[in-house]
Amino acid sequence: MTTNITQLTLDLVTLVRSRRAADERATARRRTRMTFPCIVGFIGGCAAGAALEVEFGFWALTLPVVLSALAVPLGRAEE
Repeated sequence: MTTNITQLTLDLVTLVRSRRAADERATARRRTRMTFPCIVGFIGGCAAGAALEVEFGFWALTLPVVLSALAVPLGRAEE
């Protein structure tokens, strides 16, 4: 996530300052549209994990463990 946040920051500065060439601004705009939802999702997941930890304690790990256990066979089924 460090790389994603750094890249998003650089792209936002490129867009705000707008002294770059049009193709560089277009590239920065495209990367921003791709990176921003990932960062929002990460922050949302962190907040949900924290809230679940407060509410359920160690049992909050049940959901991620079950989802990751299901992801392995589902990923192999798509192959």
